[in-house]
Amino acid sequence: MTIMESRPMADAATEMQQLLGALVQLRKGDPHVRLPMHWSGVAGRVADAFNEVVEQNANMAEERVALAASEVALRLAEESTRRSSLLAGLSHSLSGVLDLRQGMHALLSHVVPALAANATVALVDERGVVTHAATRSCLFDEDAVSVELSPAGLPSAHFALLRAALEAPAGARTRESAFVDGALQMLPLIHGDRSLGGLWIDGEIAPPCAALLDEVAARASIAFATASLYGALQVEIAERRQAEARLEEASRRQDEFLAMLAHELRNPLAPIRNAVELIRLAAPADPQVRWAADVTDRQVRQLTRLVDELLDVARISQGKVVLQTQCLDLVTVVTQSVDAQRDMLEQRRHSLTLSLPELPVHIDGDATRLAQVVNNLLSNAIKYTPEGGAISVSVARSEGGSGEFALLEVGDNGIGIDGDLLPHVFELFEQGKRALDRTQGGLGVGLTLVQRLVQLHGGEVVASSAGAGLGAQFRVLLPCLGAADKSVMPDERAGKLPPAAVARRILVVDDNVDVVETTTMLLSLSGHQVRSAKDGLQALHMAAEFRPDVVLLDIGLPLMDGYEVARRLRQTPQTAGALLIALTGSGRQGDRQRGRDAGFDGHMLKPVDPHALAKLIDR
Repeated sequence: MTIMESRPMADAATEMQQLLGALVQLRKGDPHVRLPMHWSGVAGRVADAFNEVVEQNANMAEERVALAASEVALRLAEESTRRSSLLAGLSHSLSGVLDLRQGMHALLSHVVPALAANATVALVDERGVVTHAATRSCLFDEDAVSVELSPAGLPSAHFALLRAALEAPAGARTRESAFVDGALQMLPLIHGDRSLGGLWIDGEIAPPCAALLDEVAARASIAFATASLYGALQVEIAERRQAEARLEEASRRQDEFLAMLAHELRNPLAPIRNAVELIRLAAPADPQVRWAADVTDRQVRQLTRLVDELLDVARISQGKVVLQTQCLDLVTVVTQSVDAQRDMLEQRRHSLTLSLPELPVHIDGDATRLAQVVNNLLSNAIKYTPEGGAISVSVARSEGGSGEFALLEVGDNGIGIDGDLLPHVFELFEQGKRALDRTQGGLGVGLTLVQRLVQLHGGEVVASSAGAGLGAQFRVLLPCLGAADKSVMPDERAGKLPPAAVARRILVVDDNVDVVETTTMLLSLSGHQVRSAKDGLQALHMAAEFRPDVVLLDIGLPLMDGYEVARRLRQTPQTAGALLIALTGSGRQGDRQRGRDAGFDGHMLKPVDPHALAKLIDR
């Protein structure tokens, strides 16, 4: 009851009644109750005291309200600071973590005990299979650390909530949709449309902590997604490195296989070629013997060419072929290559149209390698053109945007190239369908070798065909030098082996009996004094007694290899100055360098050209 004023002449009873009413109102908490200000005497003093107490109480009530508001604001500020600090610490801990296990431990260390007394986290792969799990609890030990769990060690209740989350529609698998089983609830860890796992909280969670856990789950999801991506990237990098290592190992094994293959193929070719020369020397006048020797010689050269092509492709692929360039006439190279193929052209009754310029076409090139290019293109045309077909070869000058080029064209009217095969015709071991009447073999490396040799010379080669049965054309463009002196091209056509200019003492060392016997006989007919040995130890004993001027030494010898024999011969006074020539089936660059280091003066591949060997010995 609020008394705003009182009658001036109120009696004592009325004043007492008003005072009692004011006390009752004050007790009820009415902050506005007051007694009249005009009372006099004792009543006036009582009214003044009452009003003063009421005023003080009102002031104190306002102060309490203000204090309570300040405390609430302080608690909110502390909670905001705590939230920001926890999230900042979590972000900092997870930002540099690229390992999923470390990420789980970092997450649990920020959740327990700050937000919950017991928490578990598990991660799943793309199939939803648990791959990592860990738990942390401070119920019994405030200093407890997180412990990793095996995927099978995850409690069944946790598995049930995780399964429910994974089976839920994509839109329902949100972090705000916690999956609950009594006191256990799970917050899904989600990044985009992918489920990464779950964070389980076992126990009651205060509302502020629940909101904070949502943010924690969101940031953890980003960190785990990043770590998963990094892990997948590392796995891919490791797989790529393993694949590269396997490719390098396969390439190394291929090189070793090709080297061994060449060695094994060249060994039987060497005595065959020597035997051909012996037949020519022994019966030069008999036409049938001469014909048989020529056929055998051509086939040996064909086999040797196939072996050389196979090795050349491997060497070029590894960058081990170095061109021996000089100024040469492409017309001369083409003319000699055509002459070398005349017999095959005649056998298959091909008509050849040869179009060559009157003036030389000079290029900077390797004569041997360019001869390989022309021979392979011409051999390819002969193989794929039926008997009685037409082949054309032409050389001309061509103007291009970057200068003058030498243009070599080889065409035929043979079986042609299918449209599906044409883009792959220069790939290794790629061949078209073989005709039934083809007698010429091949490994599918000839055109690959052509392309790579032309590219080494700075040129390009292009194949074209109108289709199956309509022939094929190959165009080779090589940079042209312009005006230059005509180079003298070596004549590789074999003639009768001339007698030696000076008779030498020659020691032949090889474990192949046919190689030893044919080489010994061939050198003896040339006028040399020849001895032979079948292994390294026998060679050393014979060299000390025979004192050879020249030693023809195989590398792959029993008991002691050719490198060790060469080193010991160099250390022996009787043979320290002898000419040491390695005769081997292996022609890798490393083999040549190893031979020079061992003391060899020369390195010749089997089958050895008798004329080249004779020139080396005479020189």
